[in-house]
Amino acid sequence: LHTAYRRQRQMCIRDSIHTMKRIVKTNRRSLLSDITTKFNEGRLDPVSKRTIQHNLHKHNYRRSVVKKKLVIKEVNRKNRLAWCRGKRIWTIDNWKRFSDETKIMIGHDERVKIWRKRDEGWRPDLVQKKTEPDKF
Repeated sequence: LHTAYRRQRQMCIRDSIHTMKRIVKTNRRSLLSDITTKFNEGRLDPVSKRTIQHNLHKHNYRRSVVKKKLVIKEVNRKNRLAWCRGKRIWTIDNWKRFSDETKIMIGHDERVKIWRKRDEGWRPDLVQKKTEPDKF
């Protein structure tokens, strides 16, 4: 049989697809090369990274940045609300003098990527919780 056809036929087997999904669900942060290595363990005819990637996409798995959810303590939540209520009566001139500092980092990427389906959005096990905002 032609090699491309044989590889395509290999990935059509239901057990292979379930194995691939199980590997991804075990560790959503796995790299494609790690998923391919685990998938090919014990197989007589290994499958390429591209074939694994194609089949993950076919089953709606995409590599995306993990969503972050800031967990605000009750005390801080009340303080923020009080601060906002105090600023309700500010004029445009007051806001012009207000300074909002922003952290800027050049050449530093802390994004964590995971495998997720589009409909898995804010599932608690796929969200990275942060208790404090980033400090510089």
